[in-house]
Amino acid sequence: MRILFVSRGNSDDGKQSVLILNQSDSLKNIGLDILEFSVTGKGIKGYIFNILKIRKFIKQQKIDIVHAHYGYCGIISFLAKRKQTKLVLSLMGSDIIKSQLNTFTINIINETIRNITKFLCAYFIDEVIVKSESMLKFLPKNRTYHIIPNGVNLAKFHIIDKQKAREFLGLDPIKKIILFAADKNRIEKNYKLAKLSVDALKNKENVQLVDINGQNQSTLNLYYNAADVLILTSFYEGSPNVIKEGLACNKVIVSTNVGDVAKNIENIDNCYIADFNPSDFSNKLEIALTHEHSNGRIKILNELDEESIARKIKNIYISLKA
Repeated sequence: MRILFVSRGNSDDGKQSVLILNQSDSLKNIGLDILEFSVTGKGIKGYIFNILKIRKFIKQQKIDIVHAHYGYCGIISFLAKRKQTKLVLSLMGSDIIKSQLNTFTINIINETIRNITKFLCAYFIDEVIVKSESMLKFLPKNRTYHIIPNGVNLAKFHIIDKQKAREFLGLDPIKKIILFAADKNRIEKNYKLAKLSVDALKNKENVQLVDINGQNQSTLNLYYNAADVLILTSFYEGSPNVIKEGLACNKVIVSTNVGDVAKNIENIDNCYIADFNPSDFSNKLEIALTHEHSNGRIKILNELDEESIARKIKNIYISLKA
């Protein structure tokens, strides 16, 4: 059984994202034959240009199952696959969740792609994976879906001494550090709420808001461990990896109620869901800053480690070949 991962290349060399490659590696580690195809090129034309390339790759490599990641890749994989080739689609969140945050033109394009994706999910894609239960309300009701979030590599995200992490990163050894691990220029990440909430803290002069983006996983692990509180202020998410990675480092967390965050921090000490109101978010931050750590790693160990997630995906592949 040969499986082809199809996803967007997100760097100059066309490599797939770290999250996709991690999932691919975790499946290889349990004995599956996984190949990768990176979609390259700009915009919709770039996706269309790759259809024939994918079709040729499937034929040459004798692919049994195509596993596409993200709605666009699902569409072109459907157009490229052979009749006997099975198709699995992993939806990420932003590819199916309707947003009111973009410009009118982008909304029209995205809504068209979402509708095509939903139509294919309803009638033509063999198995569909979503990252959280909250995504189901955006999808057709005439079929079943697999709710499988991305797993966490516990060897890469682990607990280290806070002061050692700060020293390595050159961060203040005394101030309380609040970590915003997202691109603050993306409007859906809602950096404005993060800034307003920190500014409203009673002792804000003793607090530092640190925002990071595009760090490799080793550096990201250092930032998690250097922080006192990890925050997520997004308007919407599927299953944000930053929360699960932070839990693996026993971080105290304050987040808006998006994706599967509430489920993942349920029964975890010192983690909080806050409103989109800066006052409420700031109040939750005040409480969170009084705590040293959470006990989140145990939940990742029991439910969300990469191997456990890989075995769930493997079972989907096996069912398609039965």
